[in-house]
Parts: sequence; C-alpha cells; structure tokens
Amino acid sequence: MWTFLTIGGGIALILFAVRFLRKGLDRLMGPQIAQWMQRLARTRVRGFFTGIGLAVIAPSSTSMSALVVSAVKARQLDAKQTLPILLGANIGLTAMVLLIAFRL
Repeated sequence: MWTFLTIGGGIALILFAVRFLRKGLDRLMGPQIAQWMQRLARTRVRGFFTGIGLAVIAPSSTSMSALVVSAVKARQLDAKQTLPILLGANIGLTAMVLLIAFRL
C-alpha cells in the first residue's frame, strides 16, 4: 500500500515540477519563448546542444520530455526539431550523472 502512495507522490511531484518550470519559463521569456525555441532548434546540431544545455538547467529527462511535448502541442516546434533536443538532453543528463558518480 505504501509503495503505491510513494509512486503516486513521486509522479505528482514530477508533474508539479514540470508545471512550475513551464510557468517560470513563460514568465521569464513571455511570448518570445516560441521564437527563442525555434531559433535554438533550427538545425539538428543546435538542437542537440540546446538539449544538453537544458539538461544542465533542469536535470530531469521527464520534465524535458514534457516541456518539448507541450511545445509541439502548442505548435511552437515541429516533431523533427524535438528529437535532437531530447537526444541532447538525455546525453547531457547521462554525462552529469557520470560526473557526479565519479566525483569529478
């Protein structure tokens, strides 16, 4: 029973963090966030490095996935632009975890 409550609490916390991060970005950038995201993800290489940068700012692959999906849903990004961002975010997150694990 406690296991299900723990899992539910973890999911609720992740969803709250994603919503909080998205609202913070909206308040910070305002209506320019769509142009900013399109400019950063114009090419695959730039999208990849954007994903790595986002992984450093918000180290959660779930939150990155949710943010990118919400950007696609709002028609701010194409599906082609999201794949390099997610790949970069996952690689950046993996590199950060390895650096922490090896105490570098």
